[in-house]
Amino acid sequence: MSVNRTGIHTLYAASTYTTALAVPSVTASLPTGANGTAAIPSPAIEMAQFPAVRFSFGGTATDNNTVNYQIIGWTTGNNVYVPKVLAAGVLTLSATTMAVAGLDTAATLLVDTITETMGLGGVVARSPGNDRMADITVWPGNCQYVTVECDCGTSATASCYFEMLDEAASAGNVGLLNSSPVEWRGNLIVSQASTGPTIGTTTSLALGANANRVYASFVNDADEDIYLAFGTNAVMNTGIMLEAGRGSYEITKANLFKGQVNAICTSGGKILCVTEGV
Repeated sequence: MSVNRTGIHTLYAASTYTTALAVPSVTASLPTGANGTAAIPSPAIEMAQFPAVRFSFGGTATDNNTVNYQIIGWTTGNNVYVPKVLAAGVLTLSATTMAVAGLDTAATLLVDTITETMGLGGVVARSPGNDRMADITVWPGNCQYVTVECDCGTSATASCYFEMLDEAASAGNVGLLNSSPVEWRGNLIVSQASTGPTIGTTTSLALGANANRVYASFVNDADEDIYLAFGTNAVMNTGIMLEAGRGSYEITKANLFKGQVNAICTSGGKILCVTEGV
């Protein structure tokens, strides 16, 4: 599947595949499935000039039913295709429906939580919960193709949607997430760790100083705005604002800061999702 512009597309809809997902193997031909069928893997997305792709998901059943997923990058050479599992985990359906037909049926429930059981450096999952749409962005590096596999878990069907991202892609209020994805790929991330610090009504530690830092992301998983400050105390309504439910900010090679990051919010007791790469 070759896509030459940004915009959201249906990778497949209403898959009823229920067999547990297997570890992919080297193959002589690119594995592809048909759009809109129960077959896996999915149609192969040709990355071409795009450095990143964002996925979101849906399904049919009821709120809190789950779907298992894995995202696979494929590199080709010498007449073989070599797979790399870029991310895998569990998707949780929300009570929010697609509402209108187009990408899928109007009754399709959107996924609001993505739980990663594995994710390589170059993967950012956002899980706002509370019936807000979740998504996962993948920078597949030198992989020429990407496929997505799902098994239905406890849901009745599973669907996957995608949008290609380039340096100019806009994703609303998500900080620097898509302003310079090439810089993300340029960082050699040896390992990464995720934390969930609780942010209070006074300046709170979000991320300690780290001389080895090459990347960090901050995603507001709370129901109110959070404000970040770099190397100084956080103050309400100053610094970098992460909007409630989805706002995020990234530290990359382009804006690298290795010092302490603090945060503050109005009510206190709010969780900030933090990932750091070294």
